[in-house]
Amino acid sequence: MVAYLLRHQQPHTVLIGVDLISFDVNRAENEDFAQSGFDGTPLPQLYLPRILSSRALVDSLSTIVYNLAGAREPQFGRNGALARPRNMRYDHRAAFRHMIGYYAKWDFYTDFAYSAASMRALRRALRQLLDRGVEVYLFVSPVHASQLEVMRLMGLYDAFERVKRDLVATATTLDAGDRLQLWDFSGYNSITLEALPPARVERRMAWYWEQAHYTRATGDLMLARMLGAAHRVGGVPPDFGVRLGPENIETHLVDMRRGRLRYHDADHAAQPIIADIMTERR
Repeated sequence: MVAYLLRHQQPHTVLIGVDLISFDVNRAENEDFAQSGFDGTPLPQLYLPRILSSRALVDSLSTIVYNLAGAREPQFGRNGALARPRNMRYDHRAAFRHMIGYYAKWDFYTDFAYSAASMRALRRALRQLLDRGVEVYLFVSPVHASQLEVMRLMGLYDAFERVKRDLVATATTLDAGDRLQLWDFSGYNSITLEALPPARVERRMAWYWEQAHYTRATGDLMLARMLGAAHRVGGVPPDFGVRLGPENIETHLVDMRRGRLRYHDADHAAQPIIADIMTERR
């Protein structure tokens, strides 16, 4: 994708977000980009064989039957996708339960294995961008604190720390100074510790849809922090977003481990949800 970007544009700034599953050996690079036409293949050559396939016919008939039966799309797909407009009623507790279960029982974390090859692929992409004079902001996404608890209970927290150490090592070896900045928005901070609304109370969370997907408001705070505009954007908590380097990575990881105590001391509605799902896994 980076090669395509640089072939067709000359960006000034690129932001790249990563999380634990970005470095899963079971998450191979998707082939859909090269099959989409963006690589220069004529669209008729790509799509005609699919439109005229038996798979397309079966899918079309299934859609017709589904609609004639009056079936309604569930709020969440099995892959966690939100299937309803976000201006409709939104049950955050149901969303947290669904997505925590998806990570813990069905996918993502159940067969996770760290991929050094994915880290090397990221390094190559960063090198390409830097060689073209692009300014890069690389960041660890601000998953909700409950997601970190799921990692811990599934024995993956050490892998998450390894990802951060390797990200620091990767950025350091590229030696690009401020043209490559690495930020960590995960952990236990004013944003990631947001409490779920009480049961049967219709109130939107300010920072999250569920534990893995944050709102636009959170994204705005992240941009303000990384781009040096926090002083112009009111309400950016001082503990949200830490720039990482070899001089502070170990201290930062220790601070995060201590931060777990803040999470467990809080009366957090996500904790019984996690406990139930982890029990169901046994």
